[in-house]
Amino acid sequence: MADLHVFGILPLGTPLLEVVDGDTLKVFIDQSFDDFSRKSVRINGINTPEKNWKSERVAGIPVKEIMKKWIEGKKLRVRSTSKGKYYGRFIGDVWYEDEDGTEHQWGAFILEHGLGKPYNGKGDKRFTPTELHDCMVAIKKFVAEHPEYEIELPTEYENLE
Repeated sequence: MADLHVFGILPLGTPLLEVVDGDTLKVFIDQSFDDFSRKSVRINGINTPEKNWKSERVAGIPVKEIMKKWIEGKKLRVRSTSKGKYYGRFIGDVWYEDEDGTEHQWGAFILEHGLGKPYNGKGDKRFTPTELHDCMVAIKKFVAEHPEYEIELPTEYENLE
């Protein structure tokens, strides 16, 4: 963690505009003095299957839906960890706090449940067939354990083991 550079923490309650996919979201930032901005944030240190790539869509869409439900109604905090942009997105950490102050990190949630993989921004980020299979198994398990998320899985998950 020695190379982490914090460039700014947005206030608790940063409005979420959209969950783009499992590792990207859009937030609305009040920069004060009636200066507002929409920013895309790529979650630091993780990669999830792409919802727009044919080879990964079967896992990318459910991961996006899971993350939409996970963050729904929560007051977000966003910390930019990079001055640069990654395909037009800032790199950052995203979390919310419970009423008791417990923090829940977006990236940690993804990794804990097997919904993505660690990624340092270098090299090929595509999922291998084995990684994609493992992610799909994790998605199926998560959906079974969390019926409150109401995620409908495609037919490819029916015989998945």
